[in-house]
Amino acid sequence: RGNLPQWGPNHVIKAVISRFTPVSTSVSPTPSSSTLRDNPAQNMEILVLASPDGGKASLIGGPVRFGKSPYSTLCDIITEIFPDDEAHHDAYADQEDMIHTFSRFASHIHGKKSKAGFATYGYSAFLVYRGYEDNPLNTDNAWHETEIFNFHYKHRDNFNSCLKNNENVEWQAVSDRISLSPGDLAAVKDAEKLRTNSDPTAGLST
Repeated sequence: RGNLPQWGPNHVIKAVISRFTPVSTSVSPTPSSSTLRDNPAQNMEILVLASPDGGKASLIGGPVRFGKSPYSTLCDIITEIFPDDEAHHDAYADQEDMIHTFSRFASHIHGKKSKAGFATYGYSAFLVYRGYEDNPLNTDNAWHETEIFNFHYKHRDNFNSCLKNNENVEWQAVSDRISLSPGDLAAVKDAEKLRTNSDPTAGLST
């Protein structure tokens, strides 16, 4: 199993957290690179974990934790990055619970939103990818199986107020040269393409 903790599939869950921002106000653009969007009026931005050594950034997420569901794991991770005194996650939280947790960032008002109000706030979520992830740590007997969800904030969000105490988390404008691993970049491209073409409504599409 090499350096992986388990034989067989090692499960990972990640988030593509995105919003659209006018080009003139977008953050962390990549010099001399075109955006992936056809519409030049807006950039899609994603929230990433910056590498402390200046290497590739990464999507927010990580290995599924022992005794936790994948969705509870991602809820725990986002709450560790952006603490919330009211957050209490069931160890076996499901996809709907996870989507509800991420709704707290929709609009400038902090706090979970009702499912009926997701569309009003411009908040939606859907599954981008589920399956084998190519990784240099994979072996014949142990490998990564990954789920990646896109959480999109079409109108307003309150992430910026939460970022003040998080030097390792930042918005990056999506471009054809954004510094991500191939697997993460492919998921971002898929999310960007779907958002550009259809802008899915509230809820989860699988």
